[in-house]
Amino acid sequence: MMKRRKSRFLKFTEMLLAFSFVLFLVGSIYLNSYESQLNAKIKKTQDEISNVQSDIDALEMSKQELASFSRMKDVATKKGYDYQPSSAAAAVVGAEE
Repeated sequence: MMKRRKSRFLKFTEMLLAFSFVLFLVGSIYLNSYESQLNAKIKKTQDEISNVQSDIDALEMSKQELASFSRMKDVATKKGYDYQPSSAAAAVVGAEE
């Protein structure tokens, strides 16, 4: 019984299969690491957006506090004006001296 020699085509296909398998493994590892990097960047960006949104909300609340009618009345009184809210809108009238 003689051993059969592998044909040139069979050797080529085996090498191509091995190369394809190695290329698949390397590509898979690369894509997984790239996906992890992207997920980390997305998480960081979402955290930054959340922080900015909370700052915006805090500033909005401060703006509402400063624009409240009681605050306006206090400021008008300190400046020497008489604050008279009406049914249509609030009016600040100069105090008579």
